[in-house]
Amino acid sequence: MVMRLLTVLMLAAAAAGAVPAIGGAAPAKWSANGQAAFLATDYKAASRAFERAAAENPEDPEAYFWLGKSYARMAEMASPLTAGRDVRKAQENLERAVAMAPGEEHIGELFELYVNFRQQLGPRALDRAAELAHLPEARLGAEQRLSELERARRDDAGAGARLRRGWSAALRWLDPDRHSRR
Repeated sequence: MVMRLLTVLMLAAAAAGAVPAIGGAAPAKWSANGQAAFLATDYKAASRAFERAAAENPEDPEAYFWLGKSYARMAEMASPLTAGRDVRKAQENLERAVAMAPGEEHIGELFELYVNFRQQLGPRALDRAAELAHLPEARLGAEQRLSELERARRDDAGAGARLRRGWSAALRWLDPDRHSRR
C-alpha cells in the first residue's frame, strides 16, 4: 500500500514538472548521475546511467570512458565465473573512447584493463597494452606503463614455469617409476 502511494506521488510530481521524468533526462544529467553512482561505488547503477548517456549522445567519448570504467570495476568485484562479461564490456567501451578521443586518461584506463585482465582477454592483451603505451598521446605515462608491462610479462613467464614444475612433480608423485627424473 505504501509503495503504491509513493509510486503515485512520484508519477504525479514528474507530471507536474517537479521531478524530471526519467525518460526525458539529458545526456549530461545521465552522466552526472552515473558519476555520482560511480563515486558511491554503485557501479551497476553507474553503468546503467552511462548506457543511457551513450545511447542519447553516441558521439560523447566520456560516456563510453565512464561506462568502460564502471564495467571494469564491476569485473574487479565479480566472481571469476562472471567477470568475463564485464571485462569484455569494459574493453569494448574503453576502446571506443580511445578511438574517439585518445587522451592520456582514456589510454591509461584501457592499458590497465589489458594488464590487469590479461587472462580473461587472451594472449594478445599485453601486445595491445604495448601498442597503447607507444601512442603519441600516451607520452606522459609511457615509461611507467612500459615498466609495468615488462613486470606483467615476467610474472606470466614465472607462473608458466611454476605450473610446469608443479605438473612434473605431481606426475612423479602419482607414478614415480614412469616419471622419475632422468
